[in-house]
Amino acid sequence: MFNPLEWWEQRRARQRYMPHAKRSSGRTAKVAVVALVVIVAAAALLEFRRGGGSESEFIEMARESALDPVDLAEEAARTRRLVFVSDIATAVAPKRFAAEAIERIALGSGLDLVVLDIDSDEQPHIDRYLATAPEDASILLSRPRAIREGAGASREYLDIYRTVWRVNQELGAARRVRIIAADAPGWPPTRATSPADATRMFAARAGHMVTTLSERALARNPGARVFFLVDGLHALKTGGGRVQTGGATPADMTWLASRLRETWPSDVYTILVDATPSRSIGAEVAAYRGTAYADIMRRGGLPTGTALRVSGLFNDISRSPVRTVGTTGIDFSLEPRAAPMTDLADAYVYFGN
Repeated sequence: MFNPLEWWEQRRARQRYMPHAKRSSGRTAKVAVVALVVIVAAAALLEFRRGGGSESEFIEMARESALDPVDLAEEAARTRRLVFVSDIATAVAPKRFAAEAIERIALGSGLDLVVLDIDSDEQPHIDRYLATAPEDASILLSRPRAIREGAGASREYLDIYRTVWRVNQELGAARRVRIIAADAPGWPPTRATSPADATRMFAARAGHMVTTLSERALARNPGARVFFLVDGLHALKTGGGRVQTGGATPADMTWLASRLRETWPSDVYTILVDATPSRSIGAEVAAYRGTAYADIMRRGGLPTGTALRVSGLFNDISRSPVRTVGTTGIDFSLEPRAAPMTDLADAYVYFGN
């Protein structure tokens, strides 16, 4: 006959002398979870402190080492023949900076060429404008592609042309500065283009720019002093990009500055710029948008117009410093994917973000 009291005493005895195996396992698991949480928290804290320390050090360096952007460009042009400034589509500040730097360099150490990533079919109209006396800017105003009309900074593009015209009046015929429209004909596309065609055109741009620059200038004067204002990707001193659409074979390219550096390794000087676009940036394939340092400069309260020489601290802050914009249906990547800032540029200018 079932005895409840006896059953209860036997159950208590089993619990006391024969504990269930799951209880021990449960305790072990709980201890392991707690230990894992502690380890992860400690690692996160160390990473936070390391990152914060690097950022603080970077901001302190920026405050102590800040330069005037035009002074920096002028100094670079004294020792390097090929000076690149990264443009940002629709942003006003890089064009204004370029116009000021061109004038300072041309009237100082000297300048032979200004290279713009403008459709090379616009070259005859640019040459005709530069030869006018008195100045006739209507020649350029009637050429929307020459001044990137509708892109948010056409006035600033026009100011670059007018700066060169004005400088030439001071320098005289012997020291005249030429402007080279170096980009591939038809770029950027003016009509709807398939992703495959846009990818093909994009990949061919750097090669066309090198050929145009050689045929129109460097073949005649290999020692020419050149100022470039081009999309920031083509200003990068190292590497290139890879684009692919659908199941097509990827197309690889090497940036303009990187190509020229292969021939003249000690002559290329790149200034990467952060600046606020006047409107959202659209890209037929991909375009330079700025760097990872803009937010840090803003948080640190650094004023716009702060220029810095690139040092190892830039590498400590970000392993992927360059920011890009792309378009739907086309895969784009920088190659190599994680090049340090010291390999990509010599100087940096903050005009806001």
